[in-house]
Amino acid sequence: MSMWVCLRRVLFVGALLLFAGLALLYFKRIEIVEALLLPRLEASGAQLELESIDLSASAVRLQVKHYRLEDNLQVEGLSVVFPWNQLYSLEAGFIGRIQIDRLRYQLGEGAETPAVAEQGAAGEEAFELAEQVAQWASSIDSLPVASLELKVEEWGIEAAGLQMQGGLELSVLRGMDGATHLAASLSSPVVDVDARVKVLAAGAGLSLDFTLRANDWDTFQASYLSGLSSVWTEAAGEIYLNALQGADGFVDASGYARWLGSEPDQLSFCVLADLGAVEVYAPAGELILQNAAAGFAFDGRGHQRAYLKGGVERVRVGSWMESSGDWAVRLDNQKLAAELRLGESIAFSLAHDDWQRLLSGAGRARYYLEANALDAELLRALEVSGLPDDLSLQMALQVEGSGLLEDWELREASAAVDAKVASLELSSQGLTATDIWAQVDLRRAEGPFVPESLQLQVGSLALLGFELDALQLSTQVDAEGTIAVSPVRAGFLGGSLRVDPMRVDLQRLDDSRFRIQLDSVDLSQLAQVVPQFKGEISGRASGYLVGAFQQGQAILADGRLEVDSAEGARLRYDVEGMLTRGMVAGSATYQQYRMAERAFEDLMLQQFSIDVFPDGNATRPFRLELFGESQQGDVIVPVDFDLNVNVDDTAGVMELLRMIQRGELEF
Repeated sequence: MSMWVCLRRVLFVGALLLFAGLALLYFKRIEIVEALLLPRLEASGAQLELESIDLSASAVRLQVKHYRLEDNLQVEGLSVVFPWNQLYSLEAGFIGRIQIDRLRYQLGEGAETPAVAEQGAAGEEAFELAEQVAQWASSIDSLPVASLELKVEEWGIEAAGLQMQGGLELSVLRGMDGATHLAASLSSPVVDVDARVKVLAAGAGLSLDFTLRANDWDTFQASYLSGLSSVWTEAAGEIYLNALQGADGFVDASGYARWLGSEPDQLSFCVLADLGAVEVYAPAGELILQNAAAGFAFDGRGHQRAYLKGGVERVRVGSWMESSGDWAVRLDNQKLAAELRLGESIAFSLAHDDWQRLLSGAGRARYYLEANALDAELLRALEVSGLPDDLSLQMALQVEGSGLLEDWELREASAAVDAKVASLELSSQGLTATDIWAQVDLRRAEGPFVPESLQLQVGSLALLGFELDALQLSTQVDAEGTIAVSPVRAGFLGGSLRVDPMRVDLQRLDDSRFRIQLDSVDLSQLAQVVPQFKGEISGRASGYLVGAFQQGQAILADGRLEVDSAEGARLRYDVEGMLTRGMVAGSATYQQYRMAERAFEDLMLQQFSIDVFPDGNATRPFRLELFGESQQGDVIVPVDFDLNVNVDDTAGVMELLRMIQRGELEF
């Protein structure tokens, strides 16, 4: 046997053995791969079940039926395709396609949630985010991937009662210049996200462009805001975010980020968004907002801005309703500015130099409120405490001030109030007023607000029948809390009223006294506010009233009003029978008093006075003294008359006025 024959047989046997080996590798490829992989997988707590390994002339396809990592990660239907012609470039990274039918990830109950860092300044937060982006750029650049297409048909994540699911498509391509391009599309019933990322070679820079759309509100609320939903349910309220016009979702956002390794602490970022209309329903009312726009950006140099603005479709509180308006919230670094306008009636603004402190209930805020059509109906809708049921009010109000918060408690505050009241009526108190202007400076350090100054002007004021017009009042409060009242002037019953300057200590109010000067009061107008007076009187009188405070209410202590005889005064009153009652008709005494009774029918007053509490008796508030003459034919009849007016009780000025109105004076 020649050597050539032997060599040929050896080659034949070797070919048979090689073929048998290849056949064994082919038909036992799954068992071989499992034998190589399973020990390592089991050591890490993972389980793997291969379904098939397909070899073709162009690629290798590995099909995994099931993969599980403990109880956290489950993968079903994993398919990996690797082309043969890419074997030469393995050192450049993986090239191929991966497809997953179903992926489930569950965060264990004992797993720690990511820590939330304390809020810092805008520049510090931007620097920390820039560091995070630098790490992302480095991680993406170091991916052992040259070209990858990944598709997950269905993914689901469960964490702390939160469930998310959807689909994912991802592609990664490393270019000839070393830059890595990543494109991802995430879809779910709640949120759809598209992102494009480019990372420069060696992680020298990163650019991100993305779009986001939030879909169905009910699903979004149930998935991410279940806690808020339960709070609204307990409060018997409902909230809805409607879809944008011409779109499927209620939020449509897009944005970008840019970072360069040559300026590692500078990151520029911007996002703009449109939000659908918001509907809020509560037992006390409803709020309907139109579509809103939002934006946030920072330039990588420590400057950040944000805004959120929109229109008001309708707001209702109780029976009060407004059907137009707009609102806006703006941030400029740490400064916050918020504005709200409701129709032509209400405008409100709030400003704060550190919005993060404001969110934690601290810092000083400035505010401005303008209400051009404020009425009692709106105040009742706002459930203002202590509001009388019969109050009628039409006014315009401007309030400007500031306040210091600590742990959501108001430590100190100031306010300048400018009010214009067109009309005010409180029927239970017999009070009506028109054309009121008031300017009040308020300050609060501890306890309630304290007025530091007051400027008051009243066009007309009627209190239980007594009318004042052109009332002017001015006060100042000193450091000790004592109120200095400047002279008060007003028109009163056709004449004038003047309250002398005084100082009032609210802590010792009962020690305070006041004096009122009355000049040229029209007696005919005075008579009209006393229902029990059935006659006519003309002329003018002047005098004074002295008052004090007793148990917090004003009382009268002294006073006197005298007729101005130089201008002339006349009294006409039917007193027939009042002086001659019980007398014998035709007697001399009867005739004398009868002439006096007829004299009251037309009596020229030479003296007329009203003394207030002349004896200091609380049940005898007035004593009337008059002297006059009446012409009866050729006879002049003189009349000299005194009259005491009694009441059951005079607890104060207001009660005395009510008794006069009710006709409870006793003559």
